[in-house]
Amino acid sequence: MSIIMLVLSIIQLVITYMLAKLVADFLNKFRVGDKQIDNKRLASGDNAPLFRAIDIYGNTIKLTDNNGGYTLLFFSNNSCGICKQTLPRLVNYLDIENLRIIVIVNKVTDKKDWEYNKLIVIESNDIFESYYISIVPHVVILSPEMVIISSTPLSSPNEIDVIIEDKIKPINRSSNIV
Repeated sequence: MSIIMLVLSIIQLVITYMLAKLVADFLNKFRVGDKQIDNKRLASGDNAPLFRAIDIYGNTIKLTDNNGGYTLLFFSNNSCGICKQTLPRLVNYLDIENLRIIVIVNKVTDKKDWEYNKLIVIESNDIFESYYISIVPHVVILSPEMVIISSTPLSSPNEIDVIIEDKIKPINRSSNIV
């Protein structure tokens, strides 16, 4: 009888620990400032959370393997209409030197939907969480040093054109790369 009680007590401790960890992770996503609670998010100038993941083609993708260039992270999901309209626009920018584009989706329903466009596509909820992304589409631009230059949710497909024109192309012009 005492062994059963001991096992039940251990199980109860494990469950309590797991629940406390979930609550702590949830609360860490918020910060208190000036009499209000804000969602925690990454801002310009913050170091980017590093990751290594397998893309949908089986290739290992490391965020730091950017060959000294800039990285555009495009956060998307399958049910987002603006995301679906923005993806073909991203393909138009694949030829920009000094820029790597990575699409991060929470779930890939059909790999065939992504194969036509030659984009790096990673399926990962963990990357969504580490970048505190709750709204899609969302674009994060990283410097070669893995510092966030811009983190912007999109409200229309043509906003990606504006972001690239304003944030990426001036960098390439000043570097005499384009």
